[in-house]
Amino acid sequence: YGHGVGMSQRGAQTMAGKYDLPYTDILLFYYPNMELVRYTMPEAELTQLDTLPKGLGAARVIAIEPKPTPAPLPPLESGEKYGHVVLNNDASALNVRAEPNTACEIISTLQDFQQVIICETLDGWYRIRTAEVSHGYVSARYLVEE
Repeated sequence: YGHGVGMSQRGAQTMAGKYDLPYTDILLFYYPNMELVRYTMPEAELTQLDTLPKGLGAARVIAIEPKPTPAPLPPLESGEKYGHVVLNNDASALNVRAEPNTACEIISTLQDFQQVIICETLDGWYRIRTAEVSHGYVSARYLVEE
C-alpha cells in the first residue's frame, strides 16, 4: 500500500501503460490541487577547461584496506566437521555470539565463504570454532556443512 503519501510507482505505471493516460492526468490524480508551471533554467556560463587550476578534478588514489586473511583452521576433533559461511554479500559479516541467541554478546565476525569447524548442531544454531574463536555460536541459516 506504500507510504500513503505522494505518487505510487506501480499505480502511475498502470495508468500510463494500461490506460494510456498522459503524465498530466497522472500527476493531477495524485496531486489534485496542483498547478503545472513551466520553468526555464537560465543558461549557465561554462568555464574554459584550460583556465581551471591544475589538478582540479584529477584522479586521486584511494587506499582500500584489504580484508584480513583468516588463520588456518586447527585440526578436526572427534565428531567435528567443516562448514563455510554463505552470506551472498561481500560487504556483510556473520556475527559469532557467546551463546546461541541473538540477544547475546557478539564475540567475533566471519566473512562470506570463510571456513569454520562445526562442533555441535543445536536448534537453529551451530557451535563453531576457528583459529581465532575457541567457542562461539552462529545461526544455522548462514552456514553450510561441507
